[in-house]
Amino acid sequence: MPAQACWWYEGASSDVPQVWCYTDDLSYQVGEEVALHVHTTASSFNLVVYRDGLQREVVHRVEDLRGEAHETPEDCSETGCGWPVSHRFSVGSEWRSGGYVVVVTAETGGRSVRHEHWFAVRPLVPQRDALILMAATSTWIAYNSWGGSNAYEGIWGTENDRLAPVLSLQRPWGRGMAWLPEGAPRLCAPGKLPVGWVPRYEAIEWALANGFPKYYATNGWAMYERHFVRWAEACGYTVNVITQHDLHFRPEVIESAPLVTVVGHDEYWSWEMRDHLENYLSQGGRMARFAGNMGWQVRLEENGRAQRCHKHFAGTEDPVMESAEEQHLLTSWWDDRRIGRPIAETFGVTGTQGMYTRVGGFNPRHSGGFTVYQPRHWAFDGCDAYYGDQFGAQSGVFGFEVDGLDYEIRNGIPTATGRDGVDPASVEIIALSPAALIEEDHGNEGTQLFVGAFDCEFMATAVHGEATPEAVDELSRGCGVISEHSVGKGRSFSAASCEWVVGLAGGDPAVERLTRNVLDRYLGGEDDS
Repeated sequence: MPAQACWWYEGASSDVPQVWCYTDDLSYQVGEEVALHVHTTASSFNLVVYRDGLQREVVHRVEDLRGEAHETPEDCSETGCGWPVSHRFSVGSEWRSGGYVVVVTAETGGRSVRHEHWFAVRPLVPQRDALILMAATSTWIAYNSWGGSNAYEGIWGTENDRLAPVLSLQRPWGRGMAWLPEGAPRLCAPGKLPVGWVPRYEAIEWALANGFPKYYATNGWAMYERHFVRWAEACGYTVNVITQHDLHFRPEVIESAPLVTVVGHDEYWSWEMRDHLENYLSQGGRMARFAGNMGWQVRLEENGRAQRCHKHFAGTEDPVMESAEEQHLLTSWWDDRRIGRPIAETFGVTGTQGMYTRVGGFNPRHSGGFTVYQPRHWAFDGCDAYYGDQFGAQSGVFGFEVDGLDYEIRNGIPTATGRDGVDPASVEIIALSPAALIEEDHGNEGTQLFVGAFDCEFMATAVHGEATPEAVDELSRGCGVISEHSVGKGRSFSAASCEWVVGLAGGDPAVERLTRNVLDRYLGGEDDS
């Protein structure tokens, strides 16, 4: 989505009743110490830490800790808050791997205030009977606007109106990223739309009305990963949790794992993350990806405490553009011709051939499902799927951003062409549905588009060198796919849609069955021929 003027953001102040916190790292192991940094206008605060799974397991509770307000740099989004440590605690031997939520509460200025933060406890060693869920932390960082700036808009630059190319991890997660109230709307609005309908963005409207960040519905543990964990644990699976940063800096954490799973929205990856995942897959590893919107390359800096992504401005502002040896690390769209490493080479799908659906003016009357083309594929076993069915439409799993492939129809079956970087022989498309990269304006009175043609024109320039009418038209239409991809000795399965977890959380029996088919087959190491 394009950069726009930032209308509201969360930040530290001594004039407004509040409490905020962040931890010194994204993940920990048993025996390691967590340093908690807290800013509050209250004289004291209370703390609860719980593992957020099928059951809420409280592991640490302290009351009446000393509260203190701290000076916070105006550029804290980029440089970090710099608050001192307020409390330390160790990860106990009984703490299971998973996602953990820190809740700080206080009474100040006649009000009750609270904030939720998140970190992972990673496994000491991969368990042969456990799946690894990798939280999409690079995407969380890109969308986190705490302090005023993120990778979409902000208060950076000489005019205080630019997205920030460097974002710090040393700041709180925005409201809604670790915890959300019941009923918080998702980006894909349900319901039938009348003729003359004007595109709306209900999640943004709700955020404005309830004091949440504008992009809360696009990312975060509360919106995506926790729904998968709760469903998987209810089904009896053991779920260990790591972060993308663990994959980048500690690739050994997945070396002997039977299965790595990604869910939700994993838009941002580093070169090293892709390298380490490809190495794992080439040695026989398995990945199940129930996520959408493969897009941007990032660079992790300051030992992982900062993330750089120049995005649309990479060609003129990213320092590596001046280095022939480092230009492949350009923080642009992965399919940018100057990077030379198409996304589909690793994942078998690409956001370049997919993108938006069921949000704003992007095919808003879509069924919400994938069209089934190969109902006899093992992934559909027990799903009662027929050729042409709208798979997942009952719950609306197709949205808000998806990944696809360039394809052609042969004998009624979509087949990859390879024009997007994937080896056609390595991928099998079993279901597919259309998506769009241009938000349509039908001229209905009151229409104000959020994206329009901005992203498509940028993509055409990055991929083809110029946003000619022909290049824009070529990329304006895409798709989302369910597919299987081989990488060396390994396999990856993609249900390439951000909203797949909606089917799991809502109890869609077909979506649940397909997901279990994939997890069981990959965890069991069965032959996929």
